[in-house]
Amino acid sequence: MANGMTFRTVGFGFSLLLCALTAVSCGGAQGDDDGGGDEGGSSGSGGSATGGSSTGGTSGSATGGSTTGGSSTGGSSTGGTGGSLCAPSDSEPVPPGGDTLEADDCMPNPEPQTCAGSMPNGHMPPDGGLINWDSYVVGTGNWGNSSVGDLTGGTSKYNGRDVMPINVAVDCGELHITATIPRYTPDITDDAENYAGLVFWFGPCINASSFGGLNFKVGGSMGGAALKLQVQTAENYPADPPNSKGACIFSDCAARWSECKGPDTTVVVPAAGETVSLDWSAFTAGSPNADVDPAGLVGLQFQLECQSMDADCVVDIVLGEISLNPL
Repeated sequence: MANGMTFRTVGFGFSLLLCALTAVSCGGAQGDDDGGGDEGGSSGSGGSATGGSSTGGTSGSATGGSTTGGSSTGGSSTGGTGGSLCAPSDSEPVPPGGDTLEADDCMPNPEPQTCAGSMPNGHMPPDGGLINWDSYVVGTGNWGNSSVGDLTGGTSKYNGRDVMPINVAVDCGELHITATIPRYTPDITDDAENYAGLVFWFGPCINASSFGGLNFKVGGSMGGAALKLQVQTAENYPADPPNSKGACIFSDCAARWSECKGPDTTVVVPAAGETVSLDWSAFTAGSPNADVDPAGLVGLQFQLECQSMDADCVVDIVLGEISLNPL
């Protein structure tokens, strides 16, 4: 059966992982594939992504658009056409990173690593902010401004075989996400797989135990697709000693992304943008621990899965700032 709809692992040989070029290395991801889970991307340095580790993103800033006012001619004002008050950061969406396929250097039975448990951010007041898209650099996928105490991190992209990567652009302080996901074809073998995703990995492992969940605004057209959100936790992340992260022990590298998996949930996306508030209890089915342990968070993964069997799913949504909910 092709294109199983569970939140399993992307096979390293079956998916393309596009990573932030300025990072030392990039994260992997979990998704679906034909006939079951295979291994994800291999480890890098510092931060995290499902299916692989990655270095903490460097701080950077996104350049917003500008407006153009009218000009006066002959003493009378000729009102020119005002430009958009908030123009996209790129005329064409550009995926973070380049065509880098990460090498696999997995070693079985690794030593568990300890989450350092740094605060989500250092600026005052401690508002629990995770990702503010104003600081997002589309060309690299890096986000966060350490000079003001922001959490910093980066982006890893992944997609099923024969699936185009997700496009992203920053527009009016929100992340504009577009993608075309092939239709769900459970009875066809060797067809295009029906998923693609984005991993936003955190530079440090963070302690969010004083918060009760996640909060973000989302809206747009899913075109028949589902949006799955996974919380990546240190206890469910495959242990990666070279990068000092992850506490989940596995005996088989090929099975590490099914043995070690963050809890997830399906997010309902309204046509008009609305705020979504999710308690930690909304996320389930993690492995080896089913629930979220907020004392060690290493990233967030957003996955698009086409559920239509009649046509490809054309997705066009915007994602607002992501923050932590107080208890």
